[in-house]
Amino acid sequence: MIKKIVLAGTGGYGIKFLGHALGEFFVLKGYKVVLTFEYDAAMRGGEIVGYLTYGDEHISSPVIDNADYLLLLDKVRKKIKAKKIIVEKQVCGPDCDTSSFLCETCLVRDFRGDALEKFKDKRVVNMIAFGDVLNELGFKISDDELKKVLPDKFFATNLEAVKFGLRYKE
Repeated sequence: MIKKIVLAGTGGYGIKFLGHALGEFFVLKGYKVVLTFEYDAAMRGGEIVGYLTYGDEHISSPVIDNADYLLLLDKVRKKIKAKKIIVEKQVCGPDCDTSSFLCETCLVRDFRGDALEKFKDKRVVNMIAFGDVLNELGFKISDDELKKVLPDKFFATNLEAVKFGLRYKE
C-alpha cells in the first residue's frame, strides 16, 4: 500500500513544518517515507508544494501526478489532481476556481477562522490541519507520539491544535 499526499499553500503557512511532522509520524509508525518540496525563492508569500509519499513497500519515485489527498491551505497556480481534497475555506468559497481542483471532492475547512477563534493565533493552522489529515487517513496519535514528532517549543499549543484537528468535523 502506497499513499500520496500533496500539501500546498503559501510560504509562511507552515507547509514545510507540516510535511516534516507528517513524515516523522509515518516513520514512527514504521512506514517508508519520501518527502520533497517545490517552492518559490521568496520565503514568505511564495508558493510552496510538498509531496509526501508513504507506504509499507518500496517507493520507486517521489513524483506525484495524482495524489490520494491534497491539503490546500492557500491558492496555488500549479494544477494538482487528487482523489480527496481538504481545502481551507478562504480558498474554496462560492467563487471556487475549479481549474485548480475538483470541488466535488473537497472537504472544506475553516482552519484560519478556527485558529483565531479557539487559539487566538493563526500560526496553529498547520497543526489543526495535521490533526485533520491524520483523522481523514484513519490514524490516531498519542501524546507520546506527538512528543517524538513535534519540537518542544510551543508544544502545549501545538498539541492542543493537533487534537482539535483530529476531531474536526464539517
